[in-house]
Amino acid sequence: MTSGTNNPTENTSKDSLSHSTEEIDLLSLFSSFCKNISKGFIAIFKAIGMFFVWILNSILRHFVLFLILFALSISIVFFLRHQNHTYEGECSFNCNGFDNLLLDTEISKLDHLIQNHNTLVLSSMLQLPQESVKKITSIHMGIGIDTDGDLVANEITYKKKYRANLYEEIKGKSKDMEEKFFQKPLRVRLPNTGYLYITTSTNNANEFNTITQSIIKYINKNSFLTACFQSHININLLLLQEYAKQIQMLDSLQIIEYIENSRRAQPTGSTIIYTANADNKGKQLFHADILALNEKENNIHSDLAINKSPITILSNFYPISRQLSFATYPLMLLFSLLIGLLLCLIMDHHKAIIQYIQKQQK
Repeated sequence: MTSGTNNPTENTSKDSLSHSTEEIDLLSLFSSFCKNISKGFIAIFKAIGMFFVWILNSILRHFVLFLILFALSISIVFFLRHQNHTYEGECSFNCNGFDNLLLDTEISKLDHLIQNHNTLVLSSMLQLPQESVKKITSIHMGIGIDTDGDLVANEITYKKKYRANLYEEIKGKSKDMEEKFFQKPLRVRLPNTGYLYITTSTNNANEFNTITQSIIKYINKNSFLTACFQSHININLLLLQEYAKQIQMLDSLQIIEYIENSRRAQPTGSTIIYTANADNKGKQLFHADILALNEKENNIHSDLAINKSPITILSNFYPISRQLSFATYPLMLLFSLLIGLLLCLIMDHHKAIIQYIQKQQK
């Protein structure tokens, strides 16, 4: 009866033996995997080391060739850096009597002609030789953005010029002590100022200055902008006449007030002091009005004296030279090293290469 039944101790021993063999197989597999990875890394490092040894050996065996290639690459970079630089620059200006977006339309027309290489029309418009016109690569107009409400540009943008002004609604009280919502400007376009950025392919600063001045002359001769500027001058002249009449009228009123106060003066000392105080008060009131009108007159006279054309240059173009960066030196040295190694391979195996070519031709 007992011989036909399985012994539980024997089953447990068999299970433990199978588990132990599986663990041994996993450990041996993992160890072999790690050994193969280490062998692979060792092979890679050996290959890299042999490659650098071959490079060093090639440089030593063909030192004159590499020296010539290095000297040639440095000479090329030096020549390009000092000869093939280009000029570009930016200027800021005031728009006298018109919005800067009107001028942006004219600048966009010029840039369209430049990008389409219409040199004949550009030469006629700018009064420049065609060779100089060909060297204008782009012209863009920017506008100033005020972000703190002081009417001074905090940033300049040459893109998205037609984006609407941004405001923030804040809650406050009006003069009637009623709660109302007011708009606080966050980003406001300054309509009276503009910026021009011109890029060229010329390496002559004098030619760059000639190009920029020709563009400014073209803008100042634009018929529509000239008409807006003339209207601006006429309005200022009318304002000067009106301010002069108001100042004369205030002077007359001040004289009349002085005479009336003098007539009302009494011989007693105390009354004289009272009327004199009233007279001084009247004089101070008219005097403040006259000073305010005089300040407006001075501002208009200053405007007429400074702004004698549709645009007034605030900061003129300063030619900025764009040259090759110093990073091109190591790049050219690396390129010459690769060329030298290729030539070394060809020279070392030139016989095999010639035999291969001959076999291919047959």
